[in-house]
Amino acid sequence: MLTRSQLQVLQDYGVAPSGFGSVVVDSNLTPDQAIGDNVVPPQYRELHRLMRPHLRVMTVGYRGYDDHVHLGQLVIHHDLVGDMQAKFRGMFRQGFPIQAVVPESQVGYDDEASMLRNHTSGYRPGPMINGHYDDHFKAIAVDINPYTNPFMVTDDNGVTTVDPPGAHYDPAAKGALYRTSPTRLLWHASGPNVGRSYGWAGNWGDPQADPEEFYKIGYFDYQHFYPADAWYDSIPLPAAIKVQL
Repeated sequence: MLTRSQLQVLQDYGVAPSGFGSVVVDSNLTPDQAIGDNVVPPQYRELHRLMRPHLRVMTVGYRGYDDHVHLGQLVIHHDLVGDMQAKFRGMFRQGFPIQAVVPESQVGYDDEASMLRNHTSGYRPGPMINGHYDDHFKAIAVDINPYTNPFMVTDDNGVTTVDPPGAHYDPAAKGALYRTSPTRLLWHASGPNVGRSYGWAGNWGDPQADPEEFYKIGYFDYQHFYPADAWYDSIPLPAAIKVQL
């Protein structure tokens, strides 16, 4: 039996009531289960406690890899909820396929385990890197179909590392993102019906796409969307997490 909130999402996405019976529910957790305080790694629990009031669990719809309508859950910063509903509605109307949207708490916040399952997700506690906390710890970034759209980096010796292991990036694959794809452009767009503009980390390794990021040539994170433009710095966050050294 679908809940009232799930039915509302389906109606908002334009799904006819006759199709409700075939909907696949990938995640139907309580907020406490989705955020998973008890599975946060011990070293991040204090910062997680500070982030907790900013976290929201939202139900989203999408076309599955099996071509059925699916419902899942995304843990995201409260300031981004409207944007996320607009972007997911847009992807749904495009027919863009998503494997599953499942909070990372369900794999104990093990990012590699989540990526290997091709789970789209948002919030994830993690370490400080290069003087700042990752946008996933700030709950302001989303990774979409991470096994289909892996992280790839090529070092100075020409050796390429792919994460998750075993993944292969093919822009023609089902659920793949690429620079000129309608879905990447949807995330970049801004307006009343699509929310604010988001950057795409699949551009980071391309000097033609982002010349100011030339130092990242060979660095591609095809799954990753993050807030773009000046509003990034206005998102309310705990001081301990917002700090940038």
